[in-house]
Amino acid sequence: MHGRPRIAPTKEEQEASSVKAAKLRDLQSQVLNFHHNKIYTKEAVEISAKLLESNPEHYTGWNYRKLAVQYLLDQQSENGVDSNSIQSILDEELRIVENALKKNFKSYGAWHHRKWVLSKGHSSTDRELRLLGKFQKLDARNFHAWNYRSKIGKLTLARLLMACNTLISYGNPHDGTEVHYDDVLALYRDLMKMDPAHICYYEDEFSLVLLKQLEPLKTLKSLEALDISYNEIGAHSIDTIRYLCSSPLTHADGNGWNFKKIIDEDVKLKDHWDAYLLFKNLNLRQLEITGNAVVNDRLKAFVCKLMPSLKWLDGEKCC
Repeated sequence: MHGRPRIAPTKEEQEASSVKAAKLRDLQSQVLNFHHNKIYTKEAVEISAKLLESNPEHYTGWNYRKLAVQYLLDQQSENGVDSNSIQSILDEELRIVENALKKNFKSYGAWHHRKWVLSKGHSSTDRELRLLGKFQKLDARNFHAWNYRSKIGKLTLARLLMACNTLISYGNPHDGTEVHYDDVLALYRDLMKMDPAHICYYEDEFSLVLLKQLEPLKTLKSLEALDISYNEIGAHSIDTIRYLCSSPLTHADGNGWNFKKIIDEDVKLKDHWDAYLLFKNLNLRQLEITGNAVVNDRLKAFVCKLMPSLKWLDGEKCC
């Protein structure tokens, strides 16, 4: 290659290569069997790791690995979310990807899998940047690493801006200090475009930011009319596997909320806890919520019951 004469392998090298190829074929055969039969046992997952660390270009192996890991995460969710167990599962994935990248730091499958793991929200930015620095020293033109670094940068900035917003909210939210919600939303829009494979994660975060934007409304008790129609509220479901609890109602005991006055057979508070948090302190007379995915007759009934002052909802008189 590149003008250098090829040197014929020795007999010992040929034999070693044949043995290595046979082992690789055996691993590939086993992983294909696991994949087709949806076998996600500990032994099967370990064998898939051996294959990918030996051959990072085995795309079916990476696809199997995603399904296996998701299966393990779903099991954790069904048995009660254990953040330490989830972290352990994802850390193991990061270790395997790192070993695969040491074999071939330009592997499409390995970088794609690492981004998938990162989308689960349990990663360390420092760790990722150290890894990127290591591989970019080997090849400064590695576009996989540069794309990955750009993604991490945007995601980190979005998280930092949200942290800044949280700190502002603990102080005086009306002192003129800039809140960065629009910037955060723009960053997540960019991430959706540049990394469509993990769009669900970014949509989750996007929805949470939209909900956060509405929080100041809770302090506007004098507000009589509100129009939040066509705002994509509820368009993206939240992946609760990434959170320690699915809703504030998980900690219902001792929270002091007065639920009894608005619960009946037709309206379930657990389905509309976010609406409760948003509207419970308002005294609206007119509300427009049409055009949002979350809106249905049950939600409308809930809102009308929650706010006795409400006279008009989506242009219709409340009963």
